[in-house]
Amino acid sequence: MRLLCVTPLFPSVDKPYYCIYLLQQLRAFQKIGNDVCVLIPDCEMANGLVKETSFEQMRVIHIGCSFGNFFHIYKFMHHDSKQAISSFVEKYKPDLIALNLCPLELISFFTKYKKKHQIPTVVHFHGLNVWNEFEPKYKLLDSLIAKRKIKVYNKIDGIIGVSQKVCDIVSRHYPIQKIHLVYNGVDPTLFYPMLKKKNDGAFRITCVANLIPIKGHRYLLEGVKKAKDLVKGKTIIVDIIGGGPENNNLSSYCKSLGISDNVYFLGEMDYLDVAKHLRECCDFFIMPSYFESLGCVYLEAMASNVPALGVRGCGIDEIIEDGYSGYLVDPKDSDQICRDIVGAINNPEAFVSVANNGYQLVTSKFTWDDSARQLLTVYHSIIEKECEV
Repeated sequence: MRLLCVTPLFPSVDKPYYCIYLLQQLRAFQKIGNDVCVLIPDCEMANGLVKETSFEQMRVIHIGCSFGNFFHIYKFMHHDSKQAISSFVEKYKPDLIALNLCPLELISFFTKYKKKHQIPTVVHFHGLNVWNEFEPKYKLLDSLIAKRKIKVYNKIDGIIGVSQKVCDIVSRHYPIQKIHLVYNGVDPTLFYPMLKKKNDGAFRITCVANLIPIKGHRYLLEGVKKAKDLVKGKTIIVDIIGGGPENNNLSSYCKSLGISDNVYFLGEMDYLDVAKHLRECCDFFIMPSYFESLGCVYLEAMASNVPALGVRGCGIDEIIEDGYSGYLVDPKDSDQICRDIVGAINNPEAFVSVANNGYQLVTSKFTWDDSARQLLTVYHSIIEKECEV
């Protein structure tokens, strides 16, 4: 199969781990015998300019493409950009076009291109904000944009969600027979167990997430405060990896809770260093995000033989069985987070069992190789349906 992946967000030499999950899935897809090319609409290049590069043995085409705004609802592409994209697609002759993290106007352009050239085209959704944002700044504007999304997406041949939660949201305004579920995965060559962790006697919790409210850091900190008061003789340390606008607020919140000495803000960290940290320094991975489509980092922790805690109602609850292969809590519930931290410390044998079950589950069913095989099956089914029309 010849696959053209269109995405404005992709790793590069300067940012080798930026949106790395796209590269990981495409690399696995390529490994099972498919030809893959990535087309990047590049707003930093002159409209219509074409530059071919490669990244980790994958062909990458940059095409200059900026977007103008009309009342923030209707965006428009430059004519030269449209021409350059069309010219390249006609030369490459893909069997299918996959749109990832693309602005709406680019998706709209490809619906018109598909109609003319009859190339099956799909959209991948990686978040829960399919139709609406979680907390839109302007609700009327968000509603108008959602209406336009519905109109545009219904011209697409298929939508692929990374969890059933995403697929359920898509189904509110899109034909269910065209919705497909393909889970994200993990690279077990990067994330794997350490036979012996560094041990300073503390119980170490790690959270890897952007420092924004929906990731639930406040509830983790509250849970740690409550657990610290209940567990005597055991130091609890929290390593928070990531950057974002909530950094100062969270630091101040730690002071108000009296746990500043227990919490370390490590900032943004190189992807390989995150993998090393999970292997060597982490006993319990907790990210209580309450607006999460799936979260590859949960899978990465589990592949490192680290128990992971997520939130019910988000995509990870389709993978984790509470108390067996991981832990699930209700949204914004610090008491339940405290309960699971205390339980992990007081019952280490059960905690180790959960870690092992999570590791076996992820490495047997949720690697990127598994994801690529599922994706190939879905793509073939979409192509076959288009051929029947």
